[in-house]
Amino acid sequence: LEEVIEDGKFLQLINSLHCAGEGVVQLVANIFLDKLDKFVEQQISQTSKRISYVGYADAFLLGMVGGKKDCFDLRKSLTTFVKEKLHLELNQLNITRLKEVPFLGYLICQPYNGRIWLKMDMQRIISRLAKKGYCKANGEPVANFAEHYEDPQSLTNERVQSLLVGLGDYYKLAKNYKKGMSYITYILRNSLAKLYAAKYKLRTRSQVFFVAGG
Repeated sequence: LEEVIEDGKFLQLINSLHCAGEGVVQLVANIFLDKLDKFVEQQISQTSKRISYVGYADAFLLGMVGGKKDCFDLRKSLTTFVKEKLHLELNQLNITRLKEVPFLGYLICQPYNGRIWLKMDMQRIISRLAKKGYCKANGEPVANFAEHYEDPQSLTNERVQSLLVGLGDYYKLAKNYKKGMSYITYILRNSLAKLYAAKYKLRTRSQVFFVAGG
């Protein structure tokens, strides 16, 4: 970072916030991995193979029209560069055919008609909702006591609505958008119903929906 940022106070601020959240991680990753971007661009310029590259924060995706050996050679050069020049280890660098490739919460798919389109990676989304406490690993809604029990109802509703809107905006390019968002809405809505049923001593979710008017 010192090679890119000359402001010592800003460096101290980044170091003090390194565990503060995803936004700081993305900022540092974009600065630190700029060398990787330039290395990949150099590799692309030196080959006759068709290669596409896109990166965001600490994730990147390479697409190549070539043989299996070409892919393994490129992976080896990337792994060596990251280890020797950046002093990092790649978490995973898989080689696969373009059928259903996960990237940034989407699945990049190529059906039999040859067109490429995006799907919501529902398994990843459900996993993240489960970590936040809204559902089990299988998607079954649960009351999120840890996040919302102490909050007033208005704030809880506002936070969940904000989460829903944010997910909706992020995944609006997905081909399975309506189906995926419908399921996410079901999880969050029923998670809230279970929370309110427990918080306000109502017996069932149905009573919560009745009181709420739907």
